Amino acid sequence: MNEYINVINLSFSYEEKEILKHINLNFNKGRFYSVIGPNGSGKSTFIKNLSKIIQPKHKSIFIDKKDIISFNNKNLAKMISVIPQDISIDYEFTVLDIVMMGRSPYKKRFEDFNMDDEKTAEKYMKLTNTWQLKDKLITQLSGGEVQRVIAARALSQETDIILLDEPTSHLDIQYQIEFLNIFKSLKNNKVIIAVLHDLNLASIFSDEIVLINKGQVKAFGKPWDVINKENIKDVYNLSVEVFENPISKCPYVIPVV
Repeated sequence: MNEYINVINLSFSYEEKEILKHINLNFNKGRFYSVIGPNGSGKSTFIKNLSKIIQPKHKSIFIDKKDIISFNNKNLAKMISVIPQDISIDYEFTVLDIVMMGRSPYKKRFEDFNMDDEKTAEKYMKLTNTWQLKDKLITQLSGGEVQRVIAARALSQETDIILLDEPTSHLDIQYQIEFLNIFKSLKNNKVIIAVLHDLNLASIFSDEIVLINKGQVKAFGKPWDVINKENIKDVYNLSVEVFENPISKCPYVIPVV
């Protein structure tokens, strides 16, 4: 299987505080990955490095064998789309306007959107169940609705890599499942990497899981290789039982209280 993203000895610090320490990982197309770990472990910092929102070290992240540092923002936006953890839009754009912004990397300066762009936006708005909101102002929507609109915008970029930073944080349980199913269904020929808090959601939806603790990779592999009593006790300081989910056949975590 071809490796599409290579992370080589990635470290990152905010001033004097080291957040990520010597991370080495490879990600392949056609796979859904989850990144799990306790609060403050470096999950979001890792995603921000992968998307170049914060500047990674030279020769530490490669996309299709090219150093991420070498891409300008416009070209990178044709390769990576991001659904961030915190979404704040104060301007009164319509929902359709917001989603159409996902087509901007393909436009020249001052070039207008065309019919193909509109069809692409419509396709992904219907997929995310936001098409009926197209004429509403983004400031009028609930947090969960905004999250789905931002997902439609990211999908409209039609990138090979989709990064999701706690994408289900504002969603009710039925929308969490629906939301993650959308990305799982689109994983063919894409790399999907999602930061998730819910270990059972990560178990169900992931082909492979990265467990990060204190800025280091504690475990990486298939759900059964990562989600076990020993790892959870060590990383989360929590006693659990891990059973086989009778439907998905994935590990299912129950805290021991």
